[in-house]
Amino acid sequence: MKLDSLDLEHKLYQPTQQLYTQLQQFVIGLYNDISLYLVDLHHTVAILSKRWYDSPVATTKEWYRLSADYNADMYAILMDEILPKTELAYQEVLTSANEYRMETLEQLNYMIDNPEQVTAESIEVMTETLTAAGNQSAEWLAELQGKSADIIELLLAQPLETMEAASMELLAGLLNGYFAVVSNMLQIS
Repeated sequence: MKLDSLDLEHKLYQPTQQLYTQLQQFVIGLYNDISLYLVDLHHTVAILSKRWYDSPVATTKEWYRLSADYNADMYAILMDEILPKTELAYQEVLTSANEYRMETLEQLNYMIDNPEQVTAESIEVMTETLTAAGNQSAEWLAELQGKSADIIELLLAQPLETMEAASMELLAGLLNGYFAVVSNMLQIS
């Protein structure tokens, strides 16, 4: 087998190395970010603890006031922004569901009132679908039969070369798929 034609350097080795390097940089960056966050959190907790220790009553009152202001703001956002949007979306869903129910009832009433016509239309559609599927299947079967005969003839004439070519084609397809997946992962990051 000639692996030189597969271009392993550009389709396997380099993308894998780039992906490894990128993941390594991501993990190092994530570790640094977490470390900085923990240092900042520790600093903030230390300052707040010292402040509360120096004047517990005044600090507790101030924190309560800040908490009450924050809760009032969140309540206002909930009542003024989130609930109206949710109510509008609920009304739209309710309207759509009601329209769908009416359409379904109309179709059911039509089916009950005209059973012969509905049955005839259903049989006609099923017949057309089955005929089209049968024609397509016959075409596919004829094509498959022709290709199978060509493959068997080739295998009988040159078995070793045919198997080598097939395995190289499969390996090339797998490498191309790997290259595409890794390239997409590198572009996303």
